[in-house]
Amino acid sequence: MKNIIRRRFLLRYPSAHLYIVFGLCSSAMVAPVLHSCYLYMTMTKNEFEQYRVEQNAIVLERQKFGKGLWFPFMSKEEPKVAVGEKLVE
Repeated sequence: MKNIIRRRFLLRYPSAHLYIVFGLCSSAMVAPVLHSCYLYMTMTKNEFEQYRVEQNAIVLERQKFGKGLWFPFMSKEEPKVAVGEKLVE
């Protein structure tokens, strides 16, 4: 029964899968903006300005030197190894 409903839906809306993919990609691009808006509304003006300056400095380090990348195999930082409860570089 579910398979029949899916086929009917795709027959009625043949480009639905394209809209779904577009919506997912768009939401991935809008999510950081929404997070920044949330922080702007919950922080004081001075706190948000300090946060923005710190984040811009981190992004600039990533762009210039490749430090702190999300991809561990591409980062130029030394790996940090946990020994006990302390991180050893």
